[in-house]
Amino acid sequence: MAMQSPVTMSGGSVPLRSHGQFEGVQPCMFGPEDYPLAVVWNRNHVDIPLHTHDFVELVLVLDGTAQRLFPEGGFEIAAGNVFVIQPGTPHGYACARGLELINVLFEPRRLHLSFDDLSSLSGFRALFNLEPFSRMPHRLQSGLLLAPPLRREITEVAKQLAAELRAREAGFKSMSAALLVRMIVRLSRAHTLLTSPGPETRLCIGRAITFIENHLEESLRIEDLAAQAGTCARSLQRHFLRAVGASPVEYVNRLRVKKASELLLETDLNITEVAGAVGIDDSNYFSRLFHRLAGISPSGYRQSWRQSPYPVHPFDAITPQRLHPGELVGSASMPESP
Repeated sequence: MAMQSPVTMSGGSVPLRSHGQFEGVQPCMFGPEDYPLAVVWNRNHVDIPLHTHDFVELVLVLDGTAQRLFPEGGFEIAAGNVFVIQPGTPHGYACARGLELINVLFEPRRLHLSFDDLSSLSGFRALFNLEPFSRMPHRLQSGLLLAPPLRREITEVAKQLAAELRAREAGFKSMSAALLVRMIVRLSRAHTLLTSPGPETRLCIGRAITFIENHLEESLRIEDLAAQAGTCARSLQRHFLRAVGASPVEYVNRLRVKKASELLLETDLNITEVAGAVGIDDSNYFSRLFHRLAGISPSGYRQSWRQSPYPVHPFDAITPQRLHPGELVGSASMPESP
């Protein structure tokens, strides 16, 4: 399927509002007060071409079917599917038939949300951090599919959230944030149950992740990670992919670009210095990788953030793309197992 270029919608603008598929259309998706949390219930969703937006979108499919589009192609979604669309990710819908969606739109930084205690849940990483790594059809079709009881529970929480945002009574900000976090925790736990490995494998993966995070500025090889994890390279790659949703290569690259994005915003280091601080000797290679994952150059990322009217989390705008097998940032290679 040939994909067209995405249309960028900045400021949370409503796409194709003239089609009338959105309830309670506001001048901005977050309403006149610009509180960065909204629920949009699409009861008869129409086809939408590739587009991007600058907020996180949590999507629950209630009914019907459609093709969920990416630049790489598309695949079918149906009732029970749950997925997260990160800022800057090109996406769209085609061949919609009776499609009903709940879209929860939010900006974590502006809501002052911290998910640090969820980082150990593989389901949270799969949904919120690594989903863009898994956009190929054979990966997404094995993703989170809610059983009817949990689907009803999440739908009810979404209704409560929408009611709080509509009534805007005293304390609505605290209550709406709490309801959003409840949804995220329940979905993350459900996803973890689908992907969680056994205790020994979790320990193995945990050792590897700890080593990666503590030595991100160093040259990393798959053999070194496997030794730290107490297993062989082939087993580590297999277990890592299943539990985390990405290979060790992808995980290392994403962490390095995440750290680099923070340095770009919080320091005055030049691009070469930022690259070196995250373990990348070649600044040109660093710039190419950063552009691939973020969709913008390092210097462009720093400049655009400083010109933004709103504070943005350093990694909110990073949209990871699937890397070529065997590619790793740094002076050492980390080849994928065949």
